[in-house]
Amino acid sequence: QARINTIDQLLVAVNPNQRAAMQTQALETTKAYESEALERIRRMGLLSADMEVRNVKKLQATGSQATAPDG
Repeated sequence: QARINTIDQLLVAVNPNQRAAMQTQALETTKAYESEALERIRRMGLLSADMEVRNVKKLQATGSQATAPDG
């Protein structure tokens, strides 16, 4: 973005710091990767313990309710 200062007859242009933007994007990407990896590890642990993994969003969309087995 650039602004014209009519009082001082100056053109003020702000250059965004591309290095900082790239580092911020890299940090966001690594945080997303880390949370996805933890979710996958958690899911593998549940599957190895012979527990069922259900998709809550899909169940809510169909109107089904998750019920715990008796016993």
